[in-house]
Amino acid sequence: MDAVNLDKIDKMSLITFQNCLRLHLDSIVMFNNKSFPSAYYLSIISLEELGKIFILADFLFNSRVNGRFNEYKDPELLKIFGDNFEEGYFRQTVYNHHRKQYNFVRTFDSDYKPTNKYYKDLLNGLIEQKKQNSLYVGLKRNKSKIDMNSRIINPNKISVSSVFKQIELMHKSILELIICVGKEFWTTDSDNLDEYLNEQMYYDIKPRWEIKKKSFIKRLEKLEVS
Repeated sequence: MDAVNLDKIDKMSLITFQNCLRLHLDSIVMFNNKSFPSAYYLSIISLEELGKIFILADFLFNSRVNGRFNEYKDPELLKIFGDNFEEGYFRQTVYNHHRKQYNFVRTFDSDYKPTNKYYKDLLNGLIEQKKQNSLYVGLKRNKSKIDMNSRIINPNKISVSSVFKQIELMHKSILELIICVGKEFWTTDSDNLDEYLNEQMYYDIKPRWEIKKKSFIKRLEKLEVS
């Protein structure tokens, strides 16, 4: 079975980052215009695009080092992904909101012991629910059931502080990726993206949002002088 062209996936990594950055900057515009639900939604989508980069990195690394996915003959994996392993892998990771959020946590925190409530909520699906609630009016859902006695979900009730914190986290994470790759501490396993990210981009983007959280400031300052 023909395998996907790895150059295409490499280019996809670059375009994914560009889209992540666009969404993040759009979320800042929405926040500054007091459209807080839209700002929150865009920021979470930006987070998912950032997580997708590391899914693509795993795909590129494993394809180059361990062999093409479609050559795997493991019967258990075939049950999960189907005969076209690569297509199945993409369907269940690149196109899966939870997997993209998981890869964000895995990269910028820890998938084993999340360090705070936000990352725990991201892993257990509460942030995904909040993302949906920032976009749609409705009633509370529990899996496939709807609680007809619940309060109306109103996107405009989202707290400004939670939106601020979400955008702040994304700004820190994007900057961290840029400077770590620019200084060659990290690699995205994408030749296109690794070449695209650089320290000048870091300093161009940094002033677009003022970070308040001291731990974020210290983290970035430490990377700047490394």
